[in-house]
Amino acid sequence: MSSTAGWRAAGASFFLALGAGLPLAAALSAQDTADPKREPAEAPAAAERPPRIADGHARVTAEIEAIELEAHVAYLAEYCEGRRTGSEGEQRAGEYLAMRLAEAGLLPAGDPGPEGKPTYFQDVHLVRRFLEGEPVLELLGEGDNRLLLTPDEHFRVESVAPLEGEFDLGGATSLTPLEGVVPDAILTTESHPRTRNWLSRQAAGSRPRLVVCAGGGRGQTREPRLERESQLSTTAIVSLQRDVLSRVVAGEFQRARVVVRARTESLIARNVVAHLPAAPRAEVEAEAPQAIVLSAHYDHLGTREPRQGEPDGADLIFDGADDDASGVAAVLELAEALALGPAPQREVVVLLATAEEVGLLGTYHYLDNPVVPLDRTALNLNFEMLGRPDPMLEVGQLWLTGFERTNLGPTLVELGLGIAPDPRPEQRFFERSDNYAFARLGIPAQTLSSYGMHRDYHRESDAWWTLDYEHMATALAPALEIVRLAASGELSPEWLPGGMPEAR
Repeated sequence: MSSTAGWRAAGASFFLALGAGLPLAAALSAQDTADPKREPAEAPAAAERPPRIADGHARVTAEIEAIELEAHVAYLAEYCEGRRTGSEGEQRAGEYLAMRLAEAGLLPAGDPGPEGKPTYFQDVHLVRRFLEGEPVLELLGEGDNRLLLTPDEHFRVESVAPLEGEFDLGGATSLTPLEGVVPDAILTTESHPRTRNWLSRQAAGSRPRLVVCAGGGRGQTREPRLERESQLSTTAIVSLQRDVLSRVVAGEFQRARVVVRARTESLIARNVVAHLPAAPRAEVEAEAPQAIVLSAHYDHLGTREPRQGEPDGADLIFDGADDDASGVAAVLELAEALALGPAPQREVVVLLATAEEVGLLGTYHYLDNPVVPLDRTALNLNFEMLGRPDPMLEVGQLWLTGFERTNLGPTLVELGLGIAPDPRPEQRFFERSDNYAFARLGIPAQTLSSYGMHRDYHRESDAWWTLDYEHMATALAPALEIVRLAASGELSPEWLPGGMPEAR
């Protein structure tokens, strides 16, 4: 347990009170028995800015308020044990989000419940494969030329799929779309992330059984990746240490003997989805885009094991306050403000996605099961890491990823809404959040953020008290205007020439 144990224990009491069916006020009263100033010694600023959770949770307003943003972030970051995909902590966070959306007046848009009525949840069925025993990879050349490789020194299994046999490595060495007869094995000098992305774009019937790529060895085999059950790959991806790969590419070895045995673990994670129906408008053309999607991911990295020599009480929880409790809090507040106003002219869908940290899996599930057909979706506006001012911009200002890809950014500048271009395009943030899954299907999709490359990214120190909630509230005022304009149909985002990424 981390040094914020007092707050976390209080949060558990709060959640249990809700689960028991107590009114919100009673649940908050139970939570408030903890000392709100009991904060970690390494966070001296916390005593000056205690999270006003009870006050924030008691408010449902049409304004974007710092006190409400702080309440949302503090709950998600402190009480949900790092929100690892499919964990009890993530489930607790999802229940909280559904409760907040219901209180704001948004309607459930998820899977049907026991009575056949929609719930606020979409079940995302996931699978993780583990190596069963040590994998075998032996390279075979002419005559007696053979080389038995050592796992984690010479090669690594990057995507586990059961596989046993001898394979010809004379296949393509560049990742181009496969046509006609698909070889059993592909050899490429590309990295395993690029290989994995290429493989995800191949149709189910056009995937090889084995891909050998660059990057393996020199370290322990990575933790197995989660995959969607419906998209579980039948391809094993094996990466080779650079010197070994160069020998294969040079033709010293032409075949490979491979043995990969695996066991499978299944789990269910959940998207949280809700919507605001559009006001009836008979004059709108039937084929016109009639929905916008506001999104953020609520999963994070969970917890870690103690390191050798660490003192008792070390913080083992990745709180994920900025990444991305801040984006989730933003969407909650924007949705609440919309729900308390007049009915929008376009339907507004709220997607709080799971499994972003393991490959946008929750968003891909939504795209296969959308609330509104994708050809009727005009825009995805995503929110990621808004909790601190970016030092390259003014306090209270956001930047937009892919600013040059659509007409949205220039339009916002013309409207005087103060949204800046992404100041670090070399970081490719446009491709690093849930919006990218929408964009690859042709839907204008961009992310608003103020991430300034702070050092707490993906660390235990990404805590609620490191965020600037006044900055967030100020920055979200123009974001609310953007959302209102998009929901009214006054903004019609379109790709600029060359702006749309490669199709999924």
